[in-house]
Amino acid sequence: MSSVVRVDDNDPAFVYSGNWQPTQGTNEFMGTAHGARTAGDTASFTFSGTSIAVFGTIGNNPDNVIISSYTIDGNPSGSFFQPRNESTSYRQQIFRSGDLTPDTHTLVITLNSPYPWYWLDYVEYTVIASSPAVSIFLTSGLSSSTPSSTSDNISNTDSSNTVSSSNTSIRRSPAGIIAGSVTASVFIILLLLLLLWSRQRQKKNDSTLNDLDPFTGTDVIGASMLSVRIRKSNLNASAQVDIEATRSSQTAEEPGIPPPPYMIH
Repeated sequence: MSSVVRVDDNDPAFVYSGNWQPTQGTNEFMGTAHGARTAGDTASFTFSGTSIAVFGTIGNNPDNVIISSYTIDGNPSGSFFQPRNESTSYRQQIFRSGDLTPDTHTLVITLNSPYPWYWLDYVEYTVIASSPAVSIFLTSGLSSSTPSSTSDNISNTDSSNTVSSSNTSIRRSPAGIIAGSVTASVFIILLLLLLLWSRQRQKKNDSTLNDLDPFTGTDVIGASMLSVRIRKSNLNASAQVDIEATRSSQTAEEPGIPPPPYMIH
C-alpha cells in the first residue's frame, strides 16, 4: 500500500542556492512560495519514495517563457516550458517523475531562464508502507492559515510540530517515573505514620487500664497496710478486754478483810 506525502516549500528539507525569495500568499499551499529569477538558481530536495511531483504558481506572463530543468540523482528527468499566461494559476503541476526504486533520492530543480519569476509551492512524493524510510512532513514558518489538502491520502502535518511532539514525549517519560516514585514514597510514609500512631495509642490505652486497676501498684501496698492496722487494733482491743476480765476475776476471788473484832470492855 502506498501513500502520498506533501511537503511545503518552506520545509527545511529544501536546500536553496542562489537568489530564491520566500513570499506569502493566500492561494498557495500553506500560504507560502519560493521564487527565483536568476538563471542557475537551484533547489534540491532529498526524499525516500517511488515517485515525486513538483507544484508551483504560474504567474501572469504574456511575453516570456520560463524554462526549468529537473534531475533525480544527477540524471536529467525533464524540463518545464511555461506557456504565456494571461492570468495567475496556483498549485499547478510543473514536473512529475517516472517510477523510481524504493530508495532515497535527490531532486534538483534548476532555473534556466533569467526572467521572469519561477514560483515553487510544494512537492508530493509517493512512499510504500513497507519502505524503511522516514516520512518528511510539512512545515511553514510564515503562514498563519493552512489550506485544505487536495488529496485524502496526503499528510498535511507540520514537521516542526512533529519534532516538538516527539520532544514532549521524551520529557514526559521521566516526569511519569518521578511522579510514580513520589506517590509510592508518600504512601509508604503514611503507612509508617499510621503504624506508629496505632502503637502509641495502644500504649496509652494500656497505661490507662493500669491506672484504674485497684490491685496493682501502690494501692495494693496501701490496702495491705490498712489490713495490718485493723488486725493490730483488734488484737489490742482483745488484749485489753482479757486484762480487764482477769482483773475482775482476781478481785472477786480475793477474801474480804474481816471486820475488826469487837472489843469487849
